[in-house]
Amino acid sequence: MPQNDPYYASNLVDGEEVKLVVDATSGAGKYTFKWTPIKLATFSLTATVSGTKTTYISNNFGELTTAGSTTPVGTILPSGVLNITDTNLAAATDIVATYRYDNEVVRDDGNQIGHTDGNDVYGGASFVNIPTADVEVGAIPVFAEVYPMNATWSTMAEYDLMKETKMNMRDILQNQIIGELQREVDNKIITQLHAAADASSPITWSETPGVGVSPDAHYNGLRIELNKASKKIRQASNKYSANYIVAGTQASADMECITGFKSANTNQVPGSRLVGELPGGMKLYETTALGEYDFFEGFKSNNAIEAGAFYCPYMPVTSLGMIQTGDMRNREGFATSYAFTMVNSKLYQKGIIVPE
Repeated sequence: MPQNDPYYASNLVDGEEVKLVVDATSGAGKYTFKWTPIKLATFSLTATVSGTKTTYISNNFGELTTAGSTTPVGTILPSGVLNITDTNLAAATDIVATYRYDNEVVRDDGNQIGHTDGNDVYGGASFVNIPTADVEVGAIPVFAEVYPMNATWSTMAEYDLMKETKMNMRDILQNQIIGELQREVDNKIITQLHAAADASSPITWSETPGVGVSPDAHYNGLRIELNKASKKIRQASNKYSANYIVAGTQASADMECITGFKSANTNQVPGSRLVGELPGGMKLYETTALGEYDFFEGFKSNNAIEAGAFYCPYMPVTSLGMIQTGDMRNREGFATSYAFTMVNSKLYQKGIIVPE
């Protein structure tokens, strides 16, 4: 989303830069504006002439003069042709124009071919010259990488474990290796999002309270800083605010102290986990992939067009089957394949908490 121009769809052209083409012989200047037909009485030029900023205005006939003067320095035609006859103005710098154009006029006969009206030539397209919104669709190639692991164990060890504990060695190893591969996916995504976060410069908050500040008030100050960080994303993207936080263990502990925090009771979940929800609905995730006091905020949507990054699984975590050899050893391979790519780093804002 581009930054908003409040006049883009209106008939006001506010401060268009004018680059005059100056005739080497006469010293006169010429320029043609895009948005036409121009309403002559609304046209004005501002230019720096001999170090002084001067404004020139047009009358209903397109004659350009300074305020209070009757001596014309040039003309502006409805078709957008600007002719500057004053050589000082033609040699000026930083020339900008402000005007309104007629965005309602159409030909009665529907003919958009250019025509001549008196001394002025109208291009046919000028009668349908309205602003457009451009949408670009492109392709970003992503390449999946393979992540393999393997498990090796003794048949006798497996038998002994089964006899002693009724546990299956193969099931234990499968759970551990699959869990490791899944955690690596999480950690890679988290670390890359944190590294790329670019909504603004990182924000900081100190665990050390001010003199006379109660703990509750101090931790609610952290909530204020997190809200401000969320608005950094909105300022950068012009559309979105953060809806989740991923924090290191100590940063997460501080955020859980904010008044109104709702715990998700996921203490025994390995790796990164949902810790709970902050007042206002922002979800908090705890991870060991970041430094203890590091964190970042982000925006996540269910709409692919609004995504800031893409995790692209090509092959899920898959077992390649167990192989038994004559030396009573068992082997089983596991692999996954996926790609990850960032498309909009402005949807992420990083921060750090300064330890007390």
